[in-house]
Amino acid sequence: MGMRGKRQKPPKEDENILKLPSYITVEILSRLPVKTIILCKAVCKAWRNALLDPHFPLIHLAKSSVNLLLCRFPSYWLIEFGKDFRRKKMSKFNDENVHGVGEPSMVGSCNGLLCLSINYPEDFYVWNPVRNEYVTLPMPNIKAGNRLCSYSGFGFCPRTDTYKVIRMVRYGSMPSMAWTGSSNQAMCEVYTLGTNTWRTIEDVPVPHYGGLICKTPFNGAVHWICSFKINDEKFPLWICAFKIEDENWASILLPLPLLEVPGLEFTDQRKELLLSWLQLGVLDNCLAIFDKSQDSLLNIWMMKDYGVRESWIKGWSVESRMPSEIHVPSLLPLKLTKDGDLLMFDDFNKALVCFNPQKSMPCKQKISGLPKISKGIAYVASFISPIKAMKEEC
Repeated sequence: MGMRGKRQKPPKEDENILKLPSYITVEILSRLPVKTIILCKAVCKAWRNALLDPHFPLIHLAKSSVNLLLCRFPSYWLIEFGKDFRRKKMSKFNDENVHGVGEPSMVGSCNGLLCLSINYPEDFYVWNPVRNEYVTLPMPNIKAGNRLCSYSGFGFCPRTDTYKVIRMVRYGSMPSMAWTGSSNQAMCEVYTLGTNTWRTIEDVPVPHYGGLICKTPFNGAVHWICSFKINDEKFPLWICAFKIEDENWASILLPLPLLEVPGLEFTDQRKELLLSWLQLGVLDNCLAIFDKSQDSLLNIWMMKDYGVRESWIKGWSVESRMPSEIHVPSLLPLKLTKDGDLLMFDDFNKALVCFNPQKSMPCKQKISGLPKISKGIAYVASFISPIKAMKEEC
């Protein structure tokens, strides 16, 4: 049987890939884990071009879920989960942007951008570990001194696509639990990513010191727990929210059952206890309160309709004593997995804690290949460029 002609060579892999419309390639790649996406850049020119598409970061961000970012400075580990805690992918990033002495403080995280600060001097920079891009912010106008306390937050407004850093400063020594607040004792300045200067904001409802530690960006605002009375509210304890878009302050009332305990009067002593044991966070796309005020018990309140007091529900409750190796006051909520596991970070023991009310008691979780970590936060990985965000606002 004679040859009918030369056998055609099979098309190259690049040629097969190029037959797909570019928007389909972008759609497929945007669904992959971050570590895989990074590797895909080196596979072929078509994939690299798809990943460099200016629309790719937003398409990917829309599909991204909340995962974990663990830190032992200068290294950070992104932990991406599957259905449960046991199915995960890990990516390592190094922060080589040395802006001062010592480990930077975490100001906040929005859309994959981390805002970090070095206290002396108080340098701020915004870094995306996935892209390994960072921008340095101008020095704040209000300088820190020996008798100055300053606290910061980082937020994002989705309507205007704007990122802002808010910095509150209080004169004097460390705030006390019973401080009532006074507008002439505090100052506030705001920096919009991409501008050249910090701007002063008037009428600052300075939050309580403990509440300042648990700043939470959510729904276009940064939230703190405050400890002074507003209007005619019975309880001098609430959540203050700094709205990123209009730079105004709003108040969110705490759930009444958290404050009105039968047989227990709401005294200054109880207020101080709550301020020490309440923690703000975001769980299942809801503003959440971690209540650790009842010895070793743990209750989680979730606000199903943002800003509506009546929508607070008790979503989770651990009604038995925690294991002795877990430090309840230091627990920070991080993530609810698809399998029903609640992941927390024990900031005292520097350890991950996992709890599933249907399965077992809370227990520490080790991740193979990780050293002892110093910090853990909920994190949505993205390919948003802080450099591009700076240029767009200029």
